[in-house]
Amino acid sequence: METDPRSRERKSWPPDLISEVLRDIEDNNLSTSAAAKKYGIPRSTLVEKRSGKSAIDATNGRPNVMTKEEEETVKKYTEYRNQAGHPIDRTTVLSIATAVHRKYCEANGVEPKFDLNKGPSNNWWLSFKKRQGMLLRKPDPLDRARKDAIDESTINDFFTKYKAVMEKYGLTNAPHRIYNADETGFSLDPQKKKIVTFKSLSGAAPSVRPGSRDHITVLECASADGNAIPPLIIFSKNFPSSAYKLDGPPNALYASTSSGFIEAPVFLNWLKSGFHRFASQERPVLLLADQHSTHITFEVLEFAITHDIIILTFPPHATHILQPLDAKAGPFLAMKTKFTTVIHHLTVAKPNFYVTKTSFPRIYRTVREEALTMAAVRRGFKKTGIFPVNPDELDRRWLKMNELPGATTGATTGEIEENIKARDLLPVELDVLQLAEIAAAQEPPRPDGKRNNKVRSETGRKLLDIEEEMLQLAEAEVAADAAAHQTTAIKKKPPPVKSQSTCPTCGASKAPQENALVASGIVPKYMADILTPIPPSRARNNRRIKPRAIVFDEAYVATLKEEAEAKENEKMRQQELRKVQREEKKRKAEEEKARKRMEREEKKRKREEKNTKSKKNAVQPVASTSTCPDTEEDEGEEAEVTEGEAFPPENRAELEGRKRRRVKKRMDCYDYDF
Repeated sequence: METDPRSRERKSWPPDLISEVLRDIEDNNLSTSAAAKKYGIPRSTLVEKRSGKSAIDATNGRPNVMTKEEEETVKKYTEYRNQAGHPIDRTTVLSIATAVHRKYCEANGVEPKFDLNKGPSNNWWLSFKKRQGMLLRKPDPLDRARKDAIDESTINDFFTKYKAVMEKYGLTNAPHRIYNADETGFSLDPQKKKIVTFKSLSGAAPSVRPGSRDHITVLECASADGNAIPPLIIFSKNFPSSAYKLDGPPNALYASTSSGFIEAPVFLNWLKSGFHRFASQERPVLLLADQHSTHITFEVLEFAITHDIIILTFPPHATHILQPLDAKAGPFLAMKTKFTTVIHHLTVAKPNFYVTKTSFPRIYRTVREEALTMAAVRRGFKKTGIFPVNPDELDRRWLKMNELPGATTGATTGEIEENIKARDLLPVELDVLQLAEIAAAQEPPRPDGKRNNKVRSETGRKLLDIEEEMLQLAEAEVAADAAAHQTTAIKKKPPPVKSQSTCPTCGASKAPQENALVASGIVPKYMADILTPIPPSRARNNRRIKPRAIVFDEAYVATLKEEAEAKENEKMRQQELRKVQREEKKRKAEEEKARKRMEREEKKRKREEKNTKSKKNAVQPVASTSTCPDTEEDEGEEAEVTEGEAFPPENRAELEGRKRRRVKKRMDCYDYDF
């Protein structure tokens, strides 16, 4: 059955092909019909292209609102944000498209094709998403520490050590002797899937939940050939009260911790009663694990060395791409999905069913039998490149996040680790150090043939006098700034720093730093001030220890013991030193206390002597013959004034003080209230 030609979808022809056909027509004097038959292009299309009625690069349908350059800019920047681990949503894409169109119109002097205040329409978004192959989906969460820790050098270092261990112990063709152990958690109150409700309801339908926040940790271990050893199930706080072991996984081990997570004694017990018992008896065997502190205690390492178990740990924060059980292709994701599905089916059959510690082993046995299969375990080892050994199997997008334009500062990891103190300086101080480096390289020799003896301890480089002065000024600025921030609780604007376009010392102009996205061709030059690269991670630049894999063999464990003994000895020495310092401080405090007590006693003795002497020298008041207290007081005051007038003026103040004290005593006796 023939179809109607009008119902066929119009085809868009590449501009390069159309240009080639038109050149062939002009150079070889071909007719339009002959060219149409030769290239398989409709004659009407060639006629329109040749006459200029239709542009060579024209497409079907209405013309696009934004040019191809603008759409390509939005697309590339969106791809860059996705690769860098900072994806954007639909609203952000529309905002970027509006900013790009505004800048494009300003740069080319054209009128905008849509309202810049409202942005492009939803129809444009749907068409743009279809043209660029975009879709909306939920992002994969990734911790910042994982993103900062992983790069090509870290992965290559792990596989180098892994291959060396396999060759040394003959594990290249022995997948049954290569194991991976890891923990995963299960909540006793998992979230439900989407439910069916009605529009007439005012809100979402309520879902009754047990309200328990308990979780259970499961330690699984499997070999590269797909076999899994019995698990370790760790309960939170206490064990269930009933017979929970009857329907659980066969030969499973059970433990209980206060937090519900694994602890060092529990892992050691599993290594003795679980792994050593059920793992391959052909030794040595390789155990791959993460660098959690419970996995690498001295007791664990001593037991492993004694029983020919080589422990190789993954680099920190790298298990999401290297650990076979926990990676995206590993069985843990399938197990958790299956666990949620089983709980959902149970609640359908019994609406008031809740997962408890007693019922968890029975449910987990069903989940484990269906999800932790040999095929799933082998797939996890293969997709992570562990067995067969193939680093190319890894998802490279995790490794390229720190290699995108603007993601690095230009310095290697080794340079960043060696230059620890320089990173804490201000930008003006870094410029000073750079100038000092240049000056040191051009330093003329001294007349006596010796070099300057001033050395900077951070780099070991000898500096000139002028450089030392510059560094001292920079350090003084840092100290003054720190003191200013400590003395005030109000955030103030930092002191103005000289622009980086000019040298802070000589004033020479420097070339401005170019946008890395412009240099790499992701965004055009006129968008350099809006679409900027994501700054590099400060935590990644400031890290002092590079993440690396560790092989805990006998030699490395002996080195760890020596370091631990040296650290313990140093700790004991520091404790003894602090003890001596405390005793010395206590002795000085007691001496100071005794000295102050003696001073107080001496002052008291002198004061008493002075008071005694004053009493002896004091003039006795005239006795009153009146029997009335008021009359006695008046006569006593009159006698005191008369006696005071007989003293010289220079002794009058001292006499008045003595009189006041005596009057006060007499008033206390008579209980007068003045």
